[in-house]
Amino acid sequence: MDAPKEVTLVVNPVAGGGVSARSANDVLRALRSLGLQVRPVRPTSAEATRRFVASVDSGGVVVALGGDGFMRWVAAGCLESGAVMAPLPGGRGNDLCRYLGVPLEPVEAALALEHATKRKVDVGCANGEVFLGMASMGWDTWANRYANEFTSFGPLAYVAGAIKAAITYRPTRFMLRTPGPQASIQSALDSSQEAAEVSEERVAWLLDVGNTGRYGGGLIMCPKASITDGILDIVSIGPVGRVPFFKLVLQAFKGTHVEHSAVSETFVRRVHIASDKPTEVWADGDHITDLPASIEVKHGALEILA
Repeated sequence: MDAPKEVTLVVNPVAGGGVSARSANDVLRALRSLGLQVRPVRPTSAEATRRFVASVDSGGVVVALGGDGFMRWVAAGCLESGAVMAPLPGGRGNDLCRYLGVPLEPVEAALALEHATKRKVDVGCANGEVFLGMASMGWDTWANRYANEFTSFGPLAYVAGAIKAAITYRPTRFMLRTPGPQASIQSALDSSQEAAEVSEERVAWLLDVGNTGRYGGGLIMCPKASITDGILDIVSIGPVGRVPFFKLVLQAFKGTHVEHSAVSETFVRRVHIASDKPTEVWADGDHITDLPASIEVKHGALEILA
C-alpha cells in the first residue's frame, strides 16, 4: 500500500439507506487485517465531516465510507488540511468509486487498499462549493431531487426520479459565458486562460459540467471527462421530444448519447452560467448552489488513494 500505517476511517451512518453503517465494522476489521492502525469516526453532519477532516494532519489518510455526497464533504475537508482521501463505496450510486475502479463492495474495496496508489486529481467548484463528479442543471437536478424522495427504492431511486423528472420538466434557456469554449480537450488545454470571453445561449433539457462526468449510479453524461486533465466538459441535450430525450438518457449509460445531433459537447477551464428561470445546481447528489453560478476546475488539488 502506498500509504502510512495509520488511517482514519470516517463513516456516514445514513448513506445508502444505512449501507455504510451496516458495513462499517466489517470494513474496520478488513483495514486492521492489513496491519493498519485505524481510528474510526462517525460525524453527525456534513459540516461536522468537513470540519473534522480539515483538522487531520497534512498527508494523513482519511478512508471515507459513504456515498458521493459524503465524498464531496470529505474532499472539501482534505482541501483545507492536505489530507489524502481513500474513497470506499457506501451509498446508492457510488459514482466516484465506479469512475476510479474501486470495488463496489465495501469490504472488498477496503482490502484493495493494500495495493492502492496515491494520485492527484481535479476538483470542481461552483460558486465556491466543491464537487467531484458533475455539476448538473435542468432535468438532472429534478431527477436527483425526486430520487432523494424515493428512499425505499435503493439503487432504483435514480430510475424512478429520472422518469418523474422527464414527465414534469420543461427545457430551460441557459446563458453561458466562458473564455473560448473549445470543441476538443486538446484545444482547451492549448487555449489561453486570458482568451476573450464568448457568450452563447442553449435551450436544453439539461446542462452538465463534468469533472468525472458520472452520476446517477452509472450514467456517463460526459464520456470524455477526466479527473486529471484540468478541463471541465460541458454537455447539453437540446429541446427534443420527451421520448427521444429519454432514449438519449438511456444511451448515457454507455456514453453514446453524445453522438446525437441534439447533444452539444464543449471543453473549458471555467464557465459562468445563468438561466431564464430559477435553477438549482446539483452535484454529487446534493443541491450545492443556484444559478447564476461561476464554475471552475482546480487542477490536481486533491490527493486520493485508490
